[in-house]
Amino acid sequence: MAPVRSLCIAPFIALTAGVSVQPSSALGSWWNFFSHGRAHHATSGKGSSFLRNDGYDLKLRVCNAFPSDMPFEVYHNEDEIKKELEYKSCFEYKEDLRAGDRMNFKVQGLATGSFTIDDLPTQDATLVLVVARHDSTSMAVSFRSHVFANLASPQIALIDTYQGKTKGTVEVKEAGSEDSTAQTLEFNSVAAVNEGSYKVMLKGAETQEYSLDTSSEEAYILIRCGVESELGTSWKQELIVFPKNKATEASAPEPEPEPEQKKEEKAGAREAVPSLAGVLLLVVACMQN
Repeated sequence: MAPVRSLCIAPFIALTAGVSVQPSSALGSWWNFFSHGRAHHATSGKGSSFLRNDGYDLKLRVCNAFPSDMPFEVYHNEDEIKKELEYKSCFEYKEDLRAGDRMNFKVQGLATGSFTIDDLPTQDATLVLVVARHDSTSMAVSFRSHVFANLASPQIALIDTYQGKTKGTVEVKEAGSEDSTAQTLEFNSVAAVNEGSYKVMLKGAETQEYSLDTSSEEAYILIRCGVESELGTSWKQELIVFPKNKATEASAPEPEPEPEQKKEEKAGAREAVPSLAGVLLLVVACMQN
């Protein structure tokens, strides 16, 4: 049996400010549960909706694919759930979610984007929300979303948020097998795989390798990120892998202390944050007009 099997499910939908996307009736009503509203502060509390996910195991995985030195602050409605979501990092949120809830993103207290949960699955599911850069010419944010089907076999979703002309392909092959043939994954699609260990390769100007150990009933996210920016710093294409291998995390060496010069550079970057946040706020204001 081939280690990778494509699934005929709905693709990811890139949502932009002020646009509400309704799922196609042919895809069913639960493939895309999110729509992106205009960027603003959340006004509703957790008790604003009577629609709940009683009895179902819902996991929301939030990833930051927005290239920047400045982390996002993430709020569930008005409650802060992640103080610093750094670039190329993800976290899992399993608290009570309701239809109408908003996931709000801020940079140093300034609102940069808001994402509304329109509906919720009526079965166990893993939901994915990725905040990314809208384009290479501005600092505006956009979102990618997906809901994984509840399958017994492992699944891999490959999301492309890279902004730029650099080409890239992602291949996966079974690790430790000389006879294994690499298979190409399509961007913005989902594939079912066998349980086991894999080598994931991002091929472009150079080849970057990542390890992935899959287990049954788990859903994995691969995100191509980076930007060839026409405004500010450019960031090379890379992959975000989540969840990461527990064995790899446990055996990872402690990071070396940063040189004083590096610390001073970071401190200088943080002092410059108001200008970045101001740009984001200006973009949001333009979108609302």
